[in-house]
Amino acid sequence: LLRSFGSTDTWQRMKLGLLLFATVAIFAALPTTSAEEAEQYAFNADVTRLMKLIINSLYSNKDIFLREIISNAADASDKIRFLALTDPKLLGEGDQAKLEIFVDADEEHNTLTIRDRGIGMTHKDLIETLGTIAKSGTQNFLEAVAKGADLNLIGQFGVGFYSSFLVADRVTVITKHNEDKQLIWESDASEHFTIREDPEGNTLGRGTKVILHLKEDEKQYLDTQKIHDLALRYSEFLDTPVFVNMKKTVKVPEEKAPEEEEKPAEEKPEEEKAPEEEEEEAETADEKPAEEEAEPKMVERTVWEYERINPNRPIWMRSPKEITDEEYTNFYKSLTKEAESPLAHTHFKGENSEMNFRAILYTPETAPTNTLELMEKNKHIKLFVRRVLIADEFEDFLPRYLNFIRGVVDSDDMPLNVSREMLQESSLLKTIAKRLVRKILEMFSQIAKRESPEDYRKFWKNFGKNIKVGILEDQANKQRLAKLLRFESTKSAGELISLDQYVERMGKAQADIYFITGESVQLLRDSPFLDAARRKGIEVLFFTDPLDEYLSQVMGQYESHKFISVAKEGLSFGDETQAQKDHAKLLKERFEPLTAYMRRLLGDRVERVTISARLREPSEAPCVLTHTSSSFSANMERIIRAQAAVDTRVTPQASKKVLELNPAHPLVRGLLKLAKGNPEADSAQGQQMARAGELLFEAAMIDGGFIMEDTPAFTRHVYEMISHATPLPAADASDDLEYAPVPESVPEPENAEVDGSQPTEIPLEAEAEPEAPKQEAEPAPSMHEDL
Repeated sequence: LLRSFGSTDTWQRMKLGLLLFATVAIFAALPTTSAEEAEQYAFNADVTRLMKLIINSLYSNKDIFLREIISNAADASDKIRFLALTDPKLLGEGDQAKLEIFVDADEEHNTLTIRDRGIGMTHKDLIETLGTIAKSGTQNFLEAVAKGADLNLIGQFGVGFYSSFLVADRVTVITKHNEDKQLIWESDASEHFTIREDPEGNTLGRGTKVILHLKEDEKQYLDTQKIHDLALRYSEFLDTPVFVNMKKTVKVPEEKAPEEEEKPAEEKPEEEKAPEEEEEEAETADEKPAEEEAEPKMVERTVWEYERINPNRPIWMRSPKEITDEEYTNFYKSLTKEAESPLAHTHFKGENSEMNFRAILYTPETAPTNTLELMEKNKHIKLFVRRVLIADEFEDFLPRYLNFIRGVVDSDDMPLNVSREMLQESSLLKTIAKRLVRKILEMFSQIAKRESPEDYRKFWKNFGKNIKVGILEDQANKQRLAKLLRFESTKSAGELISLDQYVERMGKAQADIYFITGESVQLLRDSPFLDAARRKGIEVLFFTDPLDEYLSQVMGQYESHKFISVAKEGLSFGDETQAQKDHAKLLKERFEPLTAYMRRLLGDRVERVTISARLREPSEAPCVLTHTSSSFSANMERIIRAQAAVDTRVTPQASKKVLELNPAHPLVRGLLKLAKGNPEADSAQGQQMARAGELLFEAAMIDGGFIMEDTPAFTRHVYEMISHATPLPAADASDDLEYAPVPESVPEPENAEVDGSQPTEIPLEAEAEPEAPKQEAEPAPSMHEDL
């Protein structure tokens, strides 16, 4: 080469120069070991699929990215805090020892930064955590999405960091671990990522800074108030302090511009003044009033300052003994955004070998607007895992009859795959849910035991239907819920009583619980079905809610006491003697003509006609209409018909009715006398007997709460009975007047001048001579006379 450079051949020297230039360029392009060197790595195939899924997703709730990144920062802080328990030097000194999280929005550079002082990541951690070995979680998440799971669950599979690509087209991670240099990880969601040493050296001290370069259409996340609200929603109860750099506008005094320096004037010699003149000027200056300072002009200025979003420790992490009722109330109001105080609360910790969780649950004082929608699931329980909000509308956590309960549940051991689809597969979650239900029912029982009965009366008014639905659906807690039931009764004087109170007041010979169903207590108090129970001093519960009769069927019994309806046929209180049974048999034989006649008269409208064992006094009702044990009651028949009116899948069914006659009533005895005479159907007595039988049946229909099938026929029978039973006196001849009908139009008289001053006279027809009164026929004998 040296000889060639010394050559006089110009072309040879040019070739050598080009060769040297190319050699230098090649060496300059080779990788170096400087701080600017960037190592490129390929993402795991599953991670690549995940990135494409996120980038192309139309998922609307993109806010979750902030929850995931702050949650990761909190985990990193927890890790270094745990390691520092054995080696305090790991935390460092000064601000470095303060484990905090900071969130900054930079409008100028279109970035959102989340910084922590956690454990940081080494070179190996960056590759394994953010690049290639997150395979298992990624694969599980992709499989869940393929089955219809929500993207909101991304953090529950350990791959929540990638949710940042929902809002960012490029992500930069700067991190410093105590055992490594400060490194920069970067990716634009392609198939590769790069790792390089930070050329600026150690600027973090320790920890991680995640910089999101936001997409053009995601600049809403530069709004500090929005970021503040999102962080507050998801991270309000984190142990690690979280600060958001808030942009605020304040008013400050306007700064005056510095005045221009006056050019120095030519110095003039001062005239010498006498001492008397100097003293006079000084006195005059002292007498001048001080000039009032003008108020400074205020101008608006933008400032930035960090605001902590989680200043208070989560209340459920404290001991219940340390918390006052006022603190519980304040937490309820902040949780529900409601102004009123709760009716009750329960605060407990659940722990065993498999789980460890804490919970605070509240019973509202008044019913929410949608409580009657019992098909609604609970959307008021917030589920936390290590103080990070996982779900604030966790519908499947509690049974639907507890849809009014508010509260929080926080677990350190709960598995994170708590999606709606995976709930059925989690035995731990089922165990937690069972424990919550037990504690909630205990809370209700404590309300019932309070000195003031008004509290439970208020609870029952608002949530009584929910308790009844719980009995119908929650078989495991049916007996616990039954103790919470409340009803009025024939002896409660308008107060609500429990089933335990009813059982305590039962007589020694009484074995069952008796009830009557109807639309209201007012209608049921005078029901003829209660006559026999009153005579024997037996208490009867009033079931006025449509769900009450379902309850009696589902429960069957309460503590070995069966539920018996007083409206069913063959009512017996279990105290009949043999003599009474023989007497009943004798009455059945004697009243056979009447029961057979009524059976023929009513046809298929009744199943049978019998002599009643419950009605034995002349002062009691002449008859009652009961239903067979295998058919619907009047109340249930009405409910089913109402359902059929709005739901074509429900088929209305009529109950099988039984007419029970009171053998002691005079009306029934009179009908028996007529029935024994076997009058012809066309005769006056036969017709009156038929009318009486129809009226008895229809009156019993009304008393029994059944739906009147033919109301016009009933009213016609009533009018006929009035006219025959109470003959009216004959009208006087002087009252028999005929009034001329008013003509529809009046023809104008011919050649009449109508000036409008006088009304036209209309000639009236002459009154007809009153006719001689006709001889009134003899009235038919009344039914009472026949009897």
